[in-house]
Amino acid sequence: MHRLLLVLIALHALPCASQENPSGQVDYGEESGLLFEQGKKAYDRHDYLSAIEAFIESHRLAPNININLNLADVLEMSGQYDQAIHHYYDVLHSHPDLRTEAAAKAGIALLKKQCALIHITSKPEHAAIYFDRKELGIQGYTPHILAQPEGIHQIWVEHQDYRPSDPKIIELKKGQTVEFHADLELIGTRILIHGKPEGAAVYVGSEEQPVCTLPCDFQLPVGVHLFRAEHPRYFPFNWSYAGEENQTQTFNIALEPKLGQLVVDSDFYKTHVEIDGVDYGETPLYVDAISDGPHHLKFTHPDAEDLETDIEISYQTTNEVHPSMKMKPDVDIVTPYDEHLPDLSSSISLISKREIHYFGYQTVYDAVLGARGFYSNTEPHMSSLGVRGIALSDENRRLFVARNGHRMNNAITGGSPVDSLLMATLSDVERIELFRGPASSVFLGNGITGAINVIQREDLDLPRPQLEAAATKDSSLHFRGAGSYQWSPEGGFWLSADMTNDKGHDWSFHRRYNHDSYHSHDHDRSSTQSITLRAWQGHLSFFGHYLHNWHEIPIDFTGMALYGDSYKQKYDRAYADLQYDLKLSPNWQLKSHLSGDLTSILNQSILPGEDSPHEDQKAQSIEAALHFDLFGHTDDNRLKMQLGLEIRQDLWEQFEQTGLDRDRQSLHTEGTQASAYARAEYWLFKPLALAAQMQLNLFEDADATWAPQVSLLYRLSPQNRIKLFYEQAYRAPSLMERYSLFNERVELQKASLKNERASKLELEYSHQLTERWSLLSSLYVNSFEQLILFDTSGRFNAQYYQNQSKDLYSLGGEIAIERNWADSSFLQVRYSIQRSWWGNAFIDNNLYNSPLHLACLKIAFPLRHAGMMVANRLRIESERYNPGAPDTESAYLWDLTITSERPLAGLIDYAIGFNNLLDWRASIPAQSNLDPLESPQLGRTIFMRFRLQY
Repeated sequence: MHRLLLVLIALHALPCASQENPSGQVDYGEESGLLFEQGKKAYDRHDYLSAIEAFIESHRLAPNININLNLADVLEMSGQYDQAIHHYYDVLHSHPDLRTEAAAKAGIALLKKQCALIHITSKPEHAAIYFDRKELGIQGYTPHILAQPEGIHQIWVEHQDYRPSDPKIIELKKGQTVEFHADLELIGTRILIHGKPEGAAVYVGSEEQPVCTLPCDFQLPVGVHLFRAEHPRYFPFNWSYAGEENQTQTFNIALEPKLGQLVVDSDFYKTHVEIDGVDYGETPLYVDAISDGPHHLKFTHPDAEDLETDIEISYQTTNEVHPSMKMKPDVDIVTPYDEHLPDLSSSISLISKREIHYFGYQTVYDAVLGARGFYSNTEPHMSSLGVRGIALSDENRRLFVARNGHRMNNAITGGSPVDSLLMATLSDVERIELFRGPASSVFLGNGITGAINVIQREDLDLPRPQLEAAATKDSSLHFRGAGSYQWSPEGGFWLSADMTNDKGHDWSFHRRYNHDSYHSHDHDRSSTQSITLRAWQGHLSFFGHYLHNWHEIPIDFTGMALYGDSYKQKYDRAYADLQYDLKLSPNWQLKSHLSGDLTSILNQSILPGEDSPHEDQKAQSIEAALHFDLFGHTDDNRLKMQLGLEIRQDLWEQFEQTGLDRDRQSLHTEGTQASAYARAEYWLFKPLALAAQMQLNLFEDADATWAPQVSLLYRLSPQNRIKLFYEQAYRAPSLMERYSLFNERVELQKASLKNERASKLELEYSHQLTERWSLLSSLYVNSFEQLILFDTSGRFNAQYYQNQSKDLYSLGGEIAIERNWADSSFLQVRYSIQRSWWGNAFIDNNLYNSPLHLACLKIAFPLRHAGMMVANRLRIESERYNPGAPDTESAYLWDLTITSERPLAGLIDYAIGFNNLLDWRASIPAQSNLDPLESPQLGRTIFMRFRLQY
């Protein structure tokens, strides 16, 4: 070993022969190769010392991993194990190939038992290693493994800009590896850097690799240093610092972002926008400073499906985003296939909040006109509706009217208004559900022709404070105020109050037998005030509504039995409902309702030329109802069930009637109605579902009834389905029908009146043409037995109701094509053909006031440049049968509404509407219990509405 070191010293002292290539660079490859051949020959002669000298010199001139491996082998063969294992480790550190690596590892494994090893590491790395004596020179740089003789040694490491470590005494033993680590103390400053953005790279001096990313904690030697912080989306930031020994310096930096601008708009006004998880507000949105680079956007709107997208913002550029959001599907002519039970078992469609707003509907009556199967049946003192050819003058007593699923039909007449008497405004309405046919099979009520269910806004869809005013050309005025407050994530309330002063409609009646003679051209008047409150906390919610209305119709009819100079009505209604929803399990839910209803109606008529009343009718009632609904389904949703129970108690009813030369008569009654039903939907196999229901109604003062219902749904394909359903429903006589006038005395007719019964058979086919377009067609037949109608055969001596001996039938078909709301555009085309008759269909005994053809076109589209929506509704009704007189003329009624697509200045909504724009003056037959009269359709009406919300 000693001789080898002398040889190495001699070799280093000798000048090296060299040649220069044409480029001027020295090429030692040839000389290195000659030395390698000399070493190989010496190795073959077993002259290991000469081989070692040749290999060392060859490796010095042209470092080569294979020469190093050969050198380690020769050292091993000569017994110089410490030097051999040192060169084996050098081979491993030189990134060898698999063969060379395996050979080096095999040599190390063999020599480890013959050597004492020490593994030296330090912080920072690349520190110089000294062993035993410093004058022996540097033994390598950390991290490094040294092979040394067995025994006691001292070791220390040094690094520029760091304090040298003190020598450490270690003991080495053959066959063992000792670990040694040194933490060097920097002679300089500790640097702490905080700031934005996190992740920015920090460089020191001209280094190409960053020392850290924010936030930083590192050390630098004494002296002046230049720092640079960089981030792809920010401008670089440079600064300098003169570090001193044993000092800690903190820097807080903020890089200036590279900014762009972002404009976000949407077809859905007030779409909520989140950027990178941060709430940025609602559309239309302008962000004047947003960092360039990728960003994640999320869009949400109550009427649309959520949308998420990624964008790339460009520096100093205005970037525009217009998300293509899809409107949430409505429960309309093609509903989602995971329907709830009423969808499967009934003919149902929907008038959405969006349609109500853009078409400017004023009342429920106005909104329903033109809907599939519904048409106008205006009576002299209120607006009523016909359904599928049945338009009896019944004050809607055969039409179930509900708010949030709870009936609004009063206990006195059994009817319910659908105009401003029901709701003076639709501003608080979420949607209107329409059912055609015996709807009391779905709702526990007396609706045998259909049902209207007005759903008011959801709990969490809180309105901003609003002030609203509307006016029509005949000086009718309407005012409304609304506001809300949410005191917790699960609790809040909204309150709405309105007032309407209506100068009235332009009534113009003429007698049937004198078709060209008009007796009156005057106005009715009404005044309405109402207030609505909805509050909730968790699973408990409260709904309350109070309405007061005064109504007067001036009339000049000669020889009429019911009315004289005028007819007046005062109507008060208070309704409250307390609901509690309870989640029993993941599959079962219980809904319970406790409701109360107070109704008071006063009717008054005046004889011509008389100051005393000819007839006053006053009725009051208080009723309460308890309603339970239990919903459930199996885990696979193959079976769905619903159980319901309602107990309705007429706590107090009173009917009073007075007249000329008669004493006041007052009657009092109490009654109880109990209804129970069970409904189930079962998927027999994947494309076929069966729904069945049985309902039991028990009346204290009427017959008990069973109402069955059964329906089948067959999916021909994901886009096609067929529904077939059959259902029955009953209606019990109302208080006004049970108590009638005989010989100027009010007498009970309860025993002679039977419940009305309705049956329906319907076949419905629907097809989803495209994502936006859908088609529906249906055929139906209805029958009505024992209908209770007013009989005036006795004129002044008798006015009473009786069951009809003939049954009433209706037969019809409907077809509808619709493009749902997309890009704020909407199109709906509907056509119906229907015929209604008494008794034998082959005898000309048609039902009065039943148009044969009904058609409606609804179209709405935006005028983007003007910020307006234009909505059109064209209704076409064929002539109506009028017994004993020519049929009334056909009607072509065009309604045009212009609304603001989005609030002006973000505060003001407006609507300008023209109803019956063509001023088409068609008439419809009036009530059959009067002299046969005709009632004109309303002429052209102009209205304006302004709504301030902030």
